[in-house]
Amino acid sequence: MQWRWWLSSAARRVALCVAAIFAVGAVVIDPGNAVRVELTRLDSALLAAHVPLGRAEVDNSQYGHIPIPPELAPWFEWSADAPPIAASDPPLLPPDAIVLFFTLDSMRAEVLQNPANRALLPTLHRWRDAGFYVPRAISPSTVTRFTLASLFTGLEVPQLRWARDSATQGSLVKEERPRIADLLTARGVTTVHVISQFELVNHVNKIGRGFSEEIEVPIARGDRLAYAPAVMDAIVTRLRQHGDGPLFLFSHFMDAHHPFDSGDRKGRAYARHVSELANIDRELARLDAWLGEAGLWPRTLIVISADHGQAFGQHGVQHHGGPPYEEQCRVPLIVVGPAVPARTSPCDLPLLDLSPTFLDLFGLEAPGWFVGRSLVPALRGEPPTCGRPVLSTTWDVFALLLPEGLAFSTTAASGPSRSTTCTPIRAKRSTSATPTPPAATRASACCAATSSCTGRSPRRAEPRMT
Repeated sequence: MQWRWWLSSAARRVALCVAAIFAVGAVVIDPGNAVRVELTRLDSALLAAHVPLGRAEVDNSQYGHIPIPPELAPWFEWSADAPPIAASDPPLLPPDAIVLFFTLDSMRAEVLQNPANRALLPTLHRWRDAGFYVPRAISPSTVTRFTLASLFTGLEVPQLRWARDSATQGSLVKEERPRIADLLTARGVTTVHVISQFELVNHVNKIGRGFSEEIEVPIARGDRLAYAPAVMDAIVTRLRQHGDGPLFLFSHFMDAHHPFDSGDRKGRAYARHVSELANIDRELARLDAWLGEAGLWPRTLIVISADHGQAFGQHGVQHHGGPPYEEQCRVPLIVVGPAVPARTSPCDLPLLDLSPTFLDLFGLEAPGWFVGRSLVPALRGEPPTCGRPVLSTTWDVFALLLPEGLAFSTTAASGPSRSTTCTPIRAKRSTSATPTPPAATRASACCAATSSCTGRSPRRAEPRMT
């Protein structure tokens, strides 16, 4: 009897050990994006994203304000109650316009300025040369969800009301101001979000709220995300279904994100990264050909940029999401279509100009609190508004590009995404173009908390990947 009891006890111990292993694995092992998406739909999925339970609003005392030099004071004004910004007249696009907005994860500005990449990225270079090109646009952040949140709301990252979420480390569930898709959908524009990665699903964090359709691209077994061929399949399929009305379609391509293992797996990180961008480029070529065959190019406008750049050893790091140095906050911006003449912007422009631009392209006014200015006049060939202060942020570092090329930044207390609502910061509107300072005087466009910017020793932000 004793040996039977011992066996029974041993079996119980084995069963408990096996259960413990499975329990630990369920928490430690990443379930993958497809499973995450489904788990976030369930109120009972308490550990879906491996972050603490509950949803708490972030402390808003970390950033009081960003100090503004007296000589720049005219550029900054309170705009919460500003009147709406009228749409351009006449409109740039026909009433049934199709606007396709694509962001390519981690594509820094240098990629399209490097002649060695032309043969690898022929479609991007051809569109660059055929459309309106901003070689070194400034992203509002070096973190994906922060940048997209800014672009969809028209506001700087610190102006938004952030909350910690049970599914992501930064959520806009408490931000009530409308998104671009909200405004377009309300005026009868079909808005479609083709989703490649779980954090971009609306119900997860409300960053992309307002799209009339969300298409979650299936993720192949064993993959971390949906790659460019599957994403483009979904885009072309949806375009085939579209009729005569206006359409705004957005998709974020994740292929070129760290760890750079979806393209050529040989060579240094930069070469592998560019090979992943080449995978996306081939899909853009497929879209280009299909638009021509379908007869849709005459009513189509394509906008391509990136959420942020990427460091490959610069400043001692191999990532993004850190202080907004040039390699992390500088991205290319291309706007191409039959209605846009070929030209290169004479100055650096903020990506936040896209927010009012998207509304303007459909003949809609923009809220007065929007930080950016519509690019529609520039797309027609008029001079863009140059010389504006532009903000780029990360978890706890602010960098400000000033017209004369001098930048300064301020840091906050420790902790990710600790900014909530603070004094709105926007560029003052002007009806005339401000001359671009000579290149020699525009030294470093983006700058982190270094002694050259602030006169004090740098405090490095904790590296985080998006």
